[in-house]
Amino acid sequence: MTTVPTPCAEFGGGTSGTFALVVGADGRLILPRSMPPPFNGPDAVSLAAAETAGRDVRDSTAAGTPVRILTTSVSSRIGPVYVQIFQDRTAEERTLGVLLTVLLVGGVVVVLVAAGVGVLYSRRALVPIRASLASQRRSLRRQREFAADASHELRTPLTVIRTSLDLLRRHPEAPIRQVGDALDDIGAEVENMTHLVEDLLLLARTDSGAVPLERLPVDLGDVTADAASSLVAAAAQRGIQVTAEPTPAVVYGDATRLRQLVLILVDNAIRHSPSGGQVRVSVRPDGAAVLLVVEDDGPGIREEDLPHVFERFWRGVGAPAGGSGLGLSIASWIVAGHGGDIQVSNRAPSGARFAVCIPMERGATAA
Repeated sequence: MTTVPTPCAEFGGGTSGTFALVVGADGRLILPRSMPPPFNGPDAVSLAAAETAGRDVRDSTAAGTPVRILTTSVSSRIGPVYVQIFQDRTAEERTLGVLLTVLLVGGVVVVLVAAGVGVLYSRRALVPIRASLASQRRSLRRQREFAADASHELRTPLTVIRTSLDLLRRHPEAPIRQVGDALDDIGAEVENMTHLVEDLLLLARTDSGAVPLERLPVDLGDVTADAASSLVAAAAQRGIQVTAEPTPAVVYGDATRLRQLVLILVDNAIRHSPSGGQVRVSVRPDGAAVLLVVEDDGPGIREEDLPHVFERFWRGVGAPAGGSGLGLSIASWIVAGHGGDIQVSNRAPSGARFAVCIPMERGATAA
């Protein structure tokens, strides 16, 4: 007697939830005599396929329950019969459903995380690009403002020169005194224009990085004393006293530019000081740096104007005529080029105080 075969690997390999039956060649149920639920009889489609191929495996449903059906033809004493084995796939389907859900949810999470990481890294990658674009926009804006301000500053001396020349042209027989006054006006404005153009060229070159600074040991005390003394006579003509108290202190920098720095600060203090006032200049070591201080007895600077003092072409309310508004901007560039810092504040009861801090030369000590 032929034994009913056990489930094979392609059928699932297990026996839990498995049911077998034997069907005759005529489709009549031989074993068992009755079908347990949810099975209600042999699967005719599988039988037809096995009759042709001798063997058939397929997935189907029995009363809504997912099953896998193995149908195979075997020989017996009563002739060929068909063995059908049904396996309940509910647990398998449930497992596959859970796995599918996990894969879908996991896939969505992975996509979201990848998208978030991509956005984060793209933003980080765009930071230097945005910074570069912003820097270029600021540079273009500064250039436009620079050109507009320069045009405005040049207009005034050109107007004076043109007016004086027109006067001389209309009155060729004017007295010598009037001719001399007109020529003096022209000469003064030419000198102002020369200083303005030189300052403009210097700032334009600093923007392009074309102004190198020397790096040599320089006694800032000596430089300050020399620069301040050169302005004593001009200050005395306005009734202003310039006092300098420099202490020997060596910095590592450009002597020419440092002298220009002192001249700018002292000249600015003289122009803002009243007759009978005093401009005080001092230099002293301050830890690992050298401190240069210039103080005046002028009206000081309005608090709301302090942040703008070092901007190009800036002039405070009530500022005296004659300046181009570029000196303090150049001073700020010189200090920055030496790795230092410049600050401005008001003194009590009146006056302004400019403090410059420049690192000392390596190995230099205060005398």
